[in-house]
Amino acid sequence: MTGPEASAACGDLYSAYRQFCEEAGRKAKCSSEFGKQAKALDGVRKTRPSRQGSRTWVYEGIGLARGVAAQNARRRSREEVASG
Repeated sequence: MTGPEASAACGDLYSAYRQFCEEAGRKAKCSSEFGKQAKALDGVRKTRPSRQGSRTWVYEGIGLARGVAAQNARRRSREEVASG
């Protein structure tokens, strides 16, 4: 989704893009190329706001649908548990 109120953590947006590419049988671009193309979209910018005591890189002007965002959060939690 896009718009002035939309936002997503850069890592979450890139993860969703990679998952989409995998499911579609396409080769995903590297994260730096993905970032360049995302920032080239009208109304999208990369910022690092302070949220809940931490500073995470965020794309503003583009976001994830709620179901996709929740899926990413669950996957991140499983990866954190597995790694440590």
